[in-house]
Amino acid sequence: MRPEQAGTTGIGGDTRKRRLRGVAGVVHSLLLVSLPVSGILFIADVPGYLGMVLFREQLVALFLGIVLVCIFMGMRGGARAPADRVPWYDLLLCVGALAPCGFVAVYYPEVVNSLGEITSERVVLASILIALVLEGVRRTTGWPLVVLVTVFLLYGRFTDQFPGVFHAKSTPWSRLAVYLYLDTNSYLSILGIATTVVLGFIVFGQILNTYGGGKFIIALAYAMLGRYRGGPAKVAIVSSSLFGTISGSAVANVVVTGMVTIPMMKKSGLRPYQAGAVESVASTGGQLVPPVMGVAAFLIAEFLEISYTEVVIAALIPALLYYLALFVQVDLEAARDGGHGLARDALPRLGAVLRDGWYYVLALLFLIYVLLVAGLTPSTAGVLSALFTLILVALYRHGRQNFFRRLYVTFEESGQTLLDICIVLAAAGFIMGIMAISGLGFNLSFALIQLAQGSTFLLLFFSAIVCLILGMGMPTTAAYVIVAVLVAPALATLGIPPLAAHLFVFYFAILSVITPPVALASFAAAAIAGSEPMRTGFEAMRLAMVAYVVPFLFVYSPVLIAKGSLWAILLGLVTASVAVCLLGAAVVGYLFRHLSAAKRLLMALGGGSLLIPVGLGGSIGWVSDVLGALIVAPLLWWEWRHRRETSG
Repeated sequence: MRPEQAGTTGIGGDTRKRRLRGVAGVVHSLLLVSLPVSGILFIADVPGYLGMVLFREQLVALFLGIVLVCIFMGMRGGARAPADRVPWYDLLLCVGALAPCGFVAVYYPEVVNSLGEITSERVVLASILIALVLEGVRRTTGWPLVVLVTVFLLYGRFTDQFPGVFHAKSTPWSRLAVYLYLDTNSYLSILGIATTVVLGFIVFGQILNTYGGGKFIIALAYAMLGRYRGGPAKVAIVSSSLFGTISGSAVANVVVTGMVTIPMMKKSGLRPYQAGAVESVASTGGQLVPPVMGVAAFLIAEFLEISYTEVVIAALIPALLYYLALFVQVDLEAARDGGHGLARDALPRLGAVLRDGWYYVLALLFLIYVLLVAGLTPSTAGVLSALFTLILVALYRHGRQNFFRRLYVTFEESGQTLLDICIVLAAAGFIMGIMAISGLGFNLSFALIQLAQGSTFLLLFFSAIVCLILGMGMPTTAAYVIVAVLVAPALATLGIPPLAAHLFVFYFAILSVITPPVALASFAAAAIAGSEPMRTGFEAMRLAMVAYVVPFLFVYSPVLIAKGSLWAILLGLVTASVAVCLLGAAVVGYLFRHLSAAKRLLMALGGGSLLIPVGLGGSIGWVSDVLGALIVAPLLWWEWRHRRETSG
């Protein structure tokens, strides 16, 4: 599950990465491998079996130290930096990273009893760590997150210089730095989620990918849907949503699946910007699809102290509506424009695909079982699923080819993924720490509520805008963490259920990667498709229209996040699904035949009414559903009847 890298990842690869050889290359590779291996050993409680008492904070510090060393060894600091060797100044940064991280890793059991003590040694180590984390973030994700963290640092230090609700007593740098360095309200807490809870899923996804899971997913999608109208676009939707289970990154998803699907969509008749938009929306939705929804979903469970299963269940219906809206629009556009599928001879056979890759399906089913049925902790479920998948692969002839070499690559790639996640979470942890020590979270909540003047809708609207702005050009993990600590408390203040509040900001943090003016996933797809980035981004917004509306609805009526009686949830799912299809027809202008402007308007009105779930505002949901049915039922009957007459 690799977060997006703003401004550093090109379609052909990351231009800032070094290609190290010799001793430096071996050391860098072994350090990457040590990240997932040490995490797995900790999850399996190997230190406990050896009679060692190891705090999770010690593991976090060890992780962060290795992460910083790997970044300074493997990532160039600028365009003129050497690409095949580690310069002397980066070696100094590597040594500098070991000091503050090594101090926590070794002495934390003693430090934990004196966290509030401020010494010159701690201030120096803290300052070094903060500076190195910011440099690591700059090299991996670019400047946006660096600038944001710097602004928060300045705010934490000079709070007394800010006006209005943001005014508070300032914090001396010595106290602020030590607090961010050692207190569990900072990076030590949030980074611990990556080193334990998320790690197993990263390894699981990399095993699937390294041993051919990504190719299997694309082949399966082509075998199932390639021959139907708009087949390549439908393949992109299915393959990208499934690939999200082993990726969790919109941009990585676009690059991997888009290289195959976007050229095929263009050949089938889609314009370049349409092909890019379909792929970017489909890839972005991969982070919304259970059971593996990217790092942010695990953070929701940790922040709210609820089970990950509860988050998965709540996210299921919105994810279904998201992809249904995309699928319907793609299908109707293909019908409207006379789009065609691919020739059967050009497609793989479904039986052959399943015969060669059945164990990938079994691995995903095992993950669902241990996570959602057996109720194991996410960290244990991820590691067990990874082990189970390895066993399946080893039992199959194709999987045994170069088994150990590919296993090493799996751990190395898992370590590389952890670099990107850990450095982002460390920076986000600093923001969390500043929020806690300065009281900014309470002040911002108060400011948003004042701006909304007590209106829940206005508060949701302003919160959505804040989420989209903060997420621009930033990895979605960092975007979610920031909006979760800045915006979600304001929503909870007005009585919005915490899970609904966090899912609301989670959705809009994710949507920032397809929403112009800075839309990382849309721009990556546009680069592959050879289309205009902004036009691709606006087309992606149209295709993902439901995702901009549904979060507002499940805040008001939680049946769309599976909260309520079974009949209410099922009714909400059915009416919302019909509504999504109607809205898709209205936007495309085609159902069984071309729709006039008046009919499109009626479709939109009826679909919008049906989209409002039962339970919203007392009887409002019932009234809107009945009104929607009365609007669209005669229209649908008329269109169907006319279609039958013309076809007969």
